[in-house]
Amino acid sequence: MAPPPRSASAAAAAGGGFIPDDILFSEILVRLPAKCLVRFQSVCKPCRAIIISTSFARRHLEHSRPRPSMVVMPRMFLSNPKKFKLQGVTFYRFQPGQSKVAELILEKRFPRGIPMFSMPLHCDGLILIPCVSGEIFVCNLTTSEFVELPRGSHSVTLEHRVAFGFDPWSGKYKVARHFLRSSHSGGESRAGHEILTLGDGEDCWKWKATIDPPYPINARTPICLPGFFYWSALHSTTGHGLSKGLSEQQRHAMPAWWQVVLCPLRLAM
Repeated sequence: MAPPPRSASAAAAAGGGFIPDDILFSEILVRLPAKCLVRFQSVCKPCRAIIISTSFARRHLEHSRPRPSMVVMPRMFLSNPKKFKLQGVTFYRFQPGQSKVAELILEKRFPRGIPMFSMPLHCDGLILIPCVSGEIFVCNLTTSEFVELPRGSHSVTLEHRVAFGFDPWSGKYKVARHFLRSSHSGGESRAGHEILTLGDGEDCWKWKATIDPPYPINARTPICLPGFFYWSALHSTTGHGLSKGLSEQQRHAMPAWWQVVLCPLRLAM
């Protein structure tokens, strides 16, 4: 006697249902909490590579709709930042209108201390910590990873700032910094500007020089928009700011009241 026919679902269950990788990662895993994804990274190297990719991280952010909150990072002023250091850094989560107490997210201690830092920058859960002595750290609050970026070009002054944002053209996060080169002839120091890309690949984790600003940049935290960083100019000999085109890196004069240096995230080929 022949066995009764099985349904399609029963046959799939018996044979082991197959879920395509694109469905698994783009529709299922992106909906899991971040803590589950951290554990899932240890399954295999291909899984880890996909989960830590920028495209997966941004898709996961699109599916995550947390309650409005802010990250609070206390910082201390040191009268002599070259001599004294901080014991560590702490991160708190605060939800205005929902709680009167800030929740500790992460506390990072440094046995040898960490230099005093200027205004931290935030982008998609990544915190950039620029120290006045030149060191730059990046912290991933989701995975608690804390890394130090390679040192950039030497600056003759501690009065400098960095920029941090997402580049929609390359799909990567980028860090930019300005600095002052020493003048061997004893004249005025010249301003320099360079960009570092976070991620995988030969061009990542290396500082690359861009077109130099025509005059020094003010020590103020820049404005970061998709594809561009807006720096405040310290002074202008022409009475205008500077706008550099993103694709062709051309300079465009801006009205004097702007006093802005516009730096693209993408380097000219």
